Amino acid sequence: MLDPKVETVGDVDVAYELFYKQPPPGKRRSEWHIERAKQSGRNLRFREMLSHGATEVERLLKARKSRLSLMEMFHFEHLQPMPKFQVILKADRKPERQTRARIREG
Repeated sequence: MLDPKVETVGDVDVAYELFYKQPPPGKRRSEWHIERAKQSGRNLRFREMLSHGATEVERLLKARKSRLSLMEMFHFEHLQPMPKFQVILKADRKPERQTRARIREG
C-alpha cells in the first residue's frame, strides 16, 4: 500500500494485458505482424517477428525504468499466495475479449 508520508516509492509492479489490433481486411494476423516487423528495420527471427507488436509496447511501457517491473495480467492473476495490491488505473476490457474469457471459464 502506498504511504502518503513517504517521499519516494520503491519498485513499482505493473500488471498489464494487451489486445491484438485487427489486421487489415484480407490479411492474416501472422502475415500482418511479419510485415510490420520487417518495416521496423530490425533484424528479427521469425518468432520475434510474430510477437514484434507486443514487444514494442512492452519496451514503451518499461522505458528503461529500473524500478518498474512488468508482468502480464494472466501471470499476476495466478500468483499464489495472491499479494496485496492496489489498483491505480484500470482500462475497460474490450467486449469481445470478455466474451472469449467467459467461454473459457464456462
